[in-house]
Amino acid sequence: MKYKNEEIIYIEYQDGKPHEVITDNGSYDFEPDCKEVELFMHYNSGSGCYDMKIPISTYIEEAKGKGCFWLHKDATITEIGNIKRITEPLEINGSKNPFDNSREVFDNIFCKYCDKYLDEDWCEHLTEDDDGNIIYQDGEMHD
Repeated sequence: MKYKNEEIIYIEYQDGKPHEVITDNGSYDFEPDCKEVELFMHYNSGSGCYDMKIPISTYIEEAKGKGCFWLHKDATITEIGNIKRITEPLEINGSKNPFDNSREVFDNIFCKYCDKYLDEDWCEHLTEDDDGNIIYQDGEMHD
């Protein structure tokens, strides 16, 4: 399974939805899409896994049982976490490749009032000042 020309090595799911995907060239975080209810947004959050060795997530006690992961057949686990391993990626909307149900975004900025992701369609709470800084309508800087 691939994204662009990158081999997908690891998929972590939370509550049956992709949360983190690691390829041989990048690491991607997934969020629910603010525009399409059944889809996701993903953004590059780090470097990939060139050596096929993955540290597995450890969840806090309250979150145990809500996550699972799939690991490429040639990858190895370097640290054991407390989430369940599954043998096949989960199928979502007819595809096991999480990128098939996601659009790439290039930042993870959200509005503090409506929690909308800031892309080309900003919410009504935000604007830009004369210097190009993102600010709220009341003049407060977006952090």
